[in-house]
Order: sequence, then C-alpha cells, then structure tokens
Amino acid sequence: MRTFSWKRLIGVVVSALLTTVGAVAVASPAQAAWGSQIPFTLNTFVSSTPVGYASGWIQFETNGTTFRYQVTVCRQSGYLLPQLNIYVNAPSVGTSHGTYLANATPSYSGTTTGSPCYSSYGTRSGQHSYPNLNNVRFVLTGGTFSHSNQLVTDEDFNRIVNPY
Repeated sequence: MRTFSWKRLIGVVVSALLTTVGAVAVASPAQAAWGSQIPFTLNTFVSSTPVGYASGWIQFETNGTTFRYQVTVCRQSGYLLPQLNIYVNAPSVGTSHGTYLANATPSYSGTTTGSPCYSSYGTRSGQHSYPNLNNVRFVLTGGTFSHSNQLVTDEDFNRIVNPY
C-alpha cells in the first residue's frame, strides 16, 4: 500500500504547470522586429517661395515588406494646403514616382506661427505592406497663384531605400 506524499503531489503539479507554460509559449505569435527610424524632410517651393513643408520618420520592418511612418505637414506661403502621397518601388533615376500606394495628407487640424510653418498643419501616421518592397517615396505637392492668377504647383520628394 502506498502512502500519501506531499513531495510527489508537488512534483506532479509543477510538472503540469511547466507543460502548460511551454505549450502557451510555443503557440504565441512572433513579434515583428523593426529597424531604426529614418528621418526625412521635404520642402516645396514655387519660384523660391516656400509653399509646403513636411518632416517625419519612416521605419521598415525586418521582414522587408512592411513600413510605418509619422509625418507632420504644413502650409507655408502657399495658397493651397500641401498634399502628401506615398509611392513604392520608384526607380533611382527618371521621372516616375513608382507605384502609387496611399494618400498621406493629414487633416489640417492646427495652426502655428513658428518657423518653418506659418499656417495650417497636421500630423499623420500609418503602416503599409507591399510585396517586394524596395523603396518608399514621399511626394509633397504645394501650390500658389502667380501674378497672372495662374495656379502654379511644384513638388519635392524623398526616396528612402528599404535596408531589409
């Protein structure tokens, strides 16, 4: 006949707990690894008059297909609110912006009088995935009216290569 043993009971309970913890740890999904934040700045001018400004960062996931960003865009001396668009896989030379991915224009919810912005501004953040992501191009377009009341626009862009 066997006698009751506390040591044996504690051993069985500890073994069951370790088995459960191990099963839960194996079933947990892996967390994404992100590279460092890469800062960028865009300035749009029409005939040396600053019309739009954007400043922010982009961060690539180490899987090579996902990026996230945060950017603040503001109107300077432009008549129109600047527009910010995101393109992917732009060639290193040439006029093509690449494949259009998204509009990243923020809702202009604030105003400021500090440099470099003197008017409306807003901040936008987002995350996108794209297969075979080689680079991301942010394109800032701003505009104003010339002396002949003709709308004149210009743009600035920054092409950021995916390091993964």
